[in-house]
Amino acid sequence: MDIQQLLSKWLNNEITTKELAEWYHNNHEGKNIEAELSAMLEKEWDNEDRPEELHYSSKQLQQLVTNVLKRGDVKTAVGRTGRVYWLKIGRLAAAVFVFVFIGVVVWQRYGPKKQFAAEQSAADIAPGTNKAILTLANGSQVSLDSAGSQVIYQGNAVIKQSAGGKLAYSGDNGSSDAGGGSDDIAAKMQYNTLATPRGGTFQLTLPDGTKAWLNSASFIRYPVAFNANERVVETSGEVYLEIVHNAKVPFRIKTRTAMIEDVGTAMDICDYPDEKSATVTLAEGAAKVLNLTGNRKEVLKAGQQGLLDGSSLDVQQVDVEAVTAWKNGYFRFNNEDIVSVMKKLSRWYDIKVEYQGMISPDNYTGTISMHRNISNVLDMLGYSQTVHFKIVDQKIIVGP
Repeated sequence: MDIQQLLSKWLNNEITTKELAEWYHNNHEGKNIEAELSAMLEKEWDNEDRPEELHYSSKQLQQLVTNVLKRGDVKTAVGRTGRVYWLKIGRLAAAVFVFVFIGVVVWQRYGPKKQFAAEQSAADIAPGTNKAILTLANGSQVSLDSAGSQVIYQGNAVIKQSAGGKLAYSGDNGSSDAGGGSDDIAAKMQYNTLATPRGGTFQLTLPDGTKAWLNSASFIRYPVAFNANERVVETSGEVYLEIVHNAKVPFRIKTRTAMIEDVGTAMDICDYPDEKSATVTLAEGAAKVLNLTGNRKEVLKAGQQGLLDGSSLDVQQVDVEAVTAWKNGYFRFNNEDIVSVMKKLSRWYDIKVEYQGMISPDNYTGTISMHRNISNVLDMLGYSQTVHFKIVDQKIIVGP
């Protein structure tokens, strides 16, 4: 079996990590296959048939491959004879992950680790999907999913759901007007709420054209039509916003801990009720952030994050792409401990997490597709860390 066949099998989930290790040990250990892999990876990413979100520029891909191939590479696996032997498969395994990108994971810490085995029940746990509940001002609810397509009339507002988990508002003429809207609806200030459950995401276009992406277990409450003086919405959980700026009609977001005013902004707001702290991360423009507890104010600029913890509000530079990766269908961990990682997984896969024994304090850095079953994600997490996972119904038991 040559490299091309190997990659094809990995892409089609026809080969396991153990089989990959054995293949490398028996066929390529000690040989230089980096150049061939790099060429194949670049060719794959130049394939125009791939979905847009899987495309990397040649320069980005080459840098990623270079970084992957420089990392340490000692692992263990069980051979056909049953004995345990040390294998240098880290670079190949990581390169294959880059090749498929769906499930890519590049860990910072490598070294001799014990073999990982993912115990699981017969039924795996599928990833979340596009789904949400729209609660109208009169209390009635509408279930939304990825495949649905419907039109809802609410006064002079038209609410259109399209395939792919998207919801959009417009006036009766089908257009949006920042700061405008129907006078009779605005006067009554009717509010709708879009909420995603655990295991759900959804997109929303507000009456003014502002776009919102909701992560799992999140909601946004907003008026059916904005008035001419201000635009105010309320969010909980994690919401990414691309705001249509209008200096005459300011856009404000109220969360559990903060009041945020846009100054031509794209931002990620993460403020879950079960989290001690909250964050506001600026992708574009600027925003004024007020800590409602400590009454502290800061103006954030692109690339900055405001960390709200109790009465404090600290500003720091962050990797915006890492913070907002979920919007594009990826988990991107940045030196996070297992508790932080599993909390994100628990929301997306709608699972409970139980910890047993003394868990390794190792931190995780890497990118994993959100569209794979949880067993694939756990296999990657356990591949280079002294941690063990067991799937029992809708619960993950984490142990040493």
